[in-house]
Amino acid sequence: MSRDKLEVLEVFPAFQGEGIRIGSASIFVRFVGCPLHCVWCDTKYARDQVLLGHEKVALLTPARLADLVLSYPNHLDVVLTGGEPLLQDHHLLEELATRLCRRVSVETSGSIVPDPDLLAHINLWSFSPKLSSSGNWKEEGKRDHYWNNVVKGVERTSDGYLNCEVQLKFVVDTQNDIADMLLLCNRIRSTIDHSFAFPPLIVQPVGPNSTIVGDQESVHRTNLREYASSLRWLEENVREHILPTFPFCRVLPQLHKIIHGQMRLK
Repeated sequence: MSRDKLEVLEVFPAFQGEGIRIGSASIFVRFVGCPLHCVWCDTKYARDQVLLGHEKVALLTPARLADLVLSYPNHLDVVLTGGEPLLQDHHLLEELATRLCRRVSVETSGSIVPDPDLLAHINLWSFSPKLSSSGNWKEEGKRDHYWNNVVKGVERTSDGYLNCEVQLKFVVDTQNDIADMLLLCNRIRSTIDHSFAFPPLIVQPVGPNSTIVGDQESVHRTNLREYASSLRWLEENVREHILPTFPFCRVLPQLHKIIHGQMRLK
């Protein structure tokens, strides 16, 4: 990792497809690298440069990256995503955020706890904790260490003195995921200051992803009938298992997978 530059894989305009800002015109900044290996990951090319050797990673200063983002005048939201954006130097991310006179959100798995200095410069912290179906947690101890970081990150960003929003966004595929989600949310609720409301809770089904074999990426397309069936299954399970404890939970699709399938946007 460069000490004075950010590792950027791509910058592109799109409408936000997930969460509480779904449908908002946004500029996405995708950074390279991720410590997790989700089996249904839909951006495997961003996880590791080795996966797709022809991918170009640009090393950009915060000032140069900010200029690039601000060249899109009609997109008022900026989304820092990955991979895992918090693998980047947090002071460089702080400098980038201060240069962007727009709403900035960070999409993170929660595996890395954000530095305190970065917190106040982000308008939305979007935590997407990974559950059983991700395939990451074959060892209980590793899952608990990861979940502890998620809880710390949510607790830190939910500080009432910060002028930012927090959301919890889950990809759910199995009954085990439902159980995991309840367990983690209860752990978070028991930890954060009870004078503040629990963050918005969003669940969405697993959609199409991509497969990488050698140096080639095979892009899967969305089967709308299957996707609708997954949404109905999720709706039923949320109504039965989640709402009794978290009545503010929302079931949402991934809008970009309905509009674009799994096609990469440039």
